Amino acid sequence: MNSVPLEAGNTAPIEFKQITNEAFAVMTVSEHGLIYDCSQKGANLLGWLQHDLIGRSVADVIPKLASVTLLKQGRANTYLRFLSRIGHHFELIGKNGKCVTGQISFSDVQQEGTQCLLLTIQFD
Repeated sequence: MNSVPLEAGNTAPIEFKQITNEAFAVMTVSEHGLIYDCSQKGANLLGWLQHDLIGRSVADVIPKLASVTLLKQGRANTYLRFLSRIGHHFELIGKNGKCVTGQISFSDVQQEGTQCLLLTIQFD
């Protein structure tokens, strides 16, 4: 592979795409799949009240996660990280059974001294 040194005259201007989709949710989920917390906006986008989601199984909202081990050795499951990296679209179920899709990124966090999963959901 040939490499060409970068010079100021050889670079093209970088164009940044403005993020206009404000349809996103943030959830904290325990290793057992229980929702510890959810952003108010995210709950509203799914048709839920925030306090109604807390304590519920994440599988009630994201059915694909019902059969997946969320954390392995205190870290987000590598399969989930892979799905996130390839831009997999997950089906999400709202309170009234309304289905939407979105991409999810999975991050490791500690909540009250317990390892949890932080889900950032970008709705389509």
